Amino acid sequence: MPYFYFYTMKNWIFLFFSICSISLAAQSIPQNYGFTAEAFGGYFFKHSSEIKFPAKGISSGMTLFYNYDTYGKEAWSQWRNYPTVGIGVGFLDIDQSDIYGTAFHISPFINTYSKWRGNSRGYFRVTSGLAYLTKRYDEIDNPDNTAIGSNWNVHFSLLWGWQWRIQPNLDFNIGAGVVHFSNGGTTAGNLGINVLSLQTGIKYIPKAIDRKDYISNNDKRDLDRKFSADIETSFSLVQHDAGSGGSYFPIYIHSLNIGWDWNKVHRWMAGFEYEKNLKVLNFLNHIHKFEPDERDWQASRVQFFLGDELRYNRISGYLKMGISLTNHYKEEFLIYNKIGLRWYMIESKYFNLYGHIVMKSQLAEAEYLAFGLGVRF
Repeated sequence: MPYFYFYTMKNWIFLFFSICSISLAAQSIPQNYGFTAEAFGGYFFKHSSEIKFPAKGISSGMTLFYNYDTYGKEAWSQWRNYPTVGIGVGFLDIDQSDIYGTAFHISPFINTYSKWRGNSRGYFRVTSGLAYLTKRYDEIDNPDNTAIGSNWNVHFSLLWGWQWRIQPNLDFNIGAGVVHFSNGGTTAGNLGINVLSLQTGIKYIPKAIDRKDYISNNDKRDLDRKFSADIETSFSLVQHDAGSGGSYFPIYIHSLNIGWDWNKVHRWMAGFEYEKNLKVLNFLNHIHKFEPDERDWQASRVQFFLGDELRYNRISGYLKMGISLTNHYKEEFLIYNKIGLRWYMIESKYFNLYGHIVMKSQLAEAEYLAFGLGVRF
C-alpha cells in the first residue's frame, strides 16, 4: 500500500506540473507549437534466458512532449505529409522496481501520419534519446539485474497509433508499441529492457493553423541522379567483464554501400561491412587459441546487408538487415540488424558528409553502440 500511494502521487504530481506548464506557456508559444501529455502502461517481457527476474506486473509512467506540427513551410515536410517533431521528457516505473528501478528519459521524436479520414488519422512515432535508470547491475548490491549494466542508457521506442481531432486545437490519441532501454553493450551485464506498451494522451496546440491553410507548392523531390555510393567508418567500445574493473576494447567498423535514391527523402542501399572486435582478439590471445594470424581472422567479420533510409531535412533514420558471411569465434547467430540516425553536415553537388550513431543487435539483444562518419558520392 505505501508503494502504491507513492506511485499514484508521483503520477498526479507529474500531471499537475504538466498542466501548469502548458497553461503558462500557451499564450506565448509560436503558431503550430504545442504540448502532448501521455500516460503509459506496459509489460516488460523476457527476451533472453539470461534475464533472471522478469517483471510480472505492469510498468507504467507518463511523458510530456513539446511538439511542432509542420505545415509545409519546409519542402521536406510537404513530401512527408506534414509530420510532427519535438522532444519529450518523462518517467517509467519498471515493475519489480527494487531490482530494475525507474527510468527517467528525455528524447527527440517524430510523428509521421497517414491521410486524414474525416477527423482522424493514423500515425507512426519514432523516439530516440537518453535515459537514466535508477537501478543497474551490481555484483554485490544488485546481482539479479542482468538486464541493465549502467545508469545511463539509450532510450528508443516505436509507436503505432490513431489520432482524433476533437477540437480545432485539441487531439486525442491512443497507440501501442515497444520501448527499449540499453547501453548498446558498452557495459557488460547489459541485456536491455524491452517493454510492450499501450499509451494514450491529449495534444493541445494553442495557435493551430487550419488544415486548409497548409502549404503545398509541389516542390520537386525527384533527383536527377538515382545512384550514389557511401563510405563509412565507425567506432565502438565494449566492456569485457561485468562489475568493476572490466576492461574496455574497441570495435572498428568499415562499410561500403551502393544506393538507389528514389527521391530526396527515400533511399535503398546494399553493401558490405567489415568489423574487427579487439575484445574477441584479446580473449583469443589470452587463451592462446589458434595461430596468431588465425586469431585476427576469428576476431573479424565480413557482412552483407540491405538497408532503407528516410530523410527528414538534415536528419535521417535508417535500418539495415544483414548476415555475417564469416563468423568470428563462438558467434552463434549470423543474422543482425542495425538502426541508426544520420546528420548531414555538408551537402554539395559533389559529395555529402554526415555523422551517424547506430546500434547493432542480434535478435533482441544489443551488441554495440557505434559512432562514425560517412561520405556519399
